[in-house]
Amino acid sequence: MEQLHQQSILFAVGINHKTAPVEIREQIFVHENEISALLTELRKTLVEAVVLSTCNRTEIYGVTTRTDLDLDYYKDLLINFKSAENCVSREHFFASVSCAACQQLFQVATSLDSKIVGDTQILGQLRDAYAVAKRHEATGKILNQLHQRAFKIGKQARTETSLHKGAVSISLAAVELAAETFGSLAGKTVLIIGAGETARMTAECLIQRRVGKIFITNRTRFHA
Repeated sequence: MEQLHQQSILFAVGINHKTAPVEIREQIFVHENEISALLTELRKTLVEAVVLSTCNRTEIYGVTTRTDLDLDYYKDLLINFKSAENCVSREHFFASVSCAACQQLFQVATSLDSKIVGDTQILGQLRDAYAVAKRHEATGKILNQLHQRAFKIGKQARTETSLHKGAVSISLAAVELAAETFGSLAGKTVLIIGAGETARMTAECLIQRRVGKIFITNRTRFHA
């Protein structure tokens, strides 16, 4: 098994809020019902794979035994999988290998790579992404150990540091900003733009503030 580790190459390829604007990230977002097909496609060339896709990032963590690793191939694979050739290019992606890929995953798990540092949602989203990949038998010893380490580090960041004090998610931060701007939200009418996970969390935060009515609008009918 030690020989396998020496011959294997770990990498991360993806798109996030640092590399692309939201309108580009939306084109690459992989819906829950698409993950299985994408993992199947990835396993044609990889021995292990995990796909993490949220409103702020879509990232592939992969392990290959090929010495001729072509990171651009996986950028193109994701673009083609989402039929986004007309609006998304390789320049919108990041790519990292070996220790840099580990660092990327750990920064995601601790929320240091989140749009709002201290975001509590990302660790759960990473756990879900890993669970899906494991259920599809797409993970092995390397990604299993790496993700378990990431979960431990993410938990330590939450419990042993001050990262998660104050607004701990984009949803909560948005609601708190609205309260600071408009005063009490009780009885107010609110429009939420978007119908994804962040919108759902925002609605929950607003309900806790006893808003009067909540309207939701979305760009497409898919989540409407």
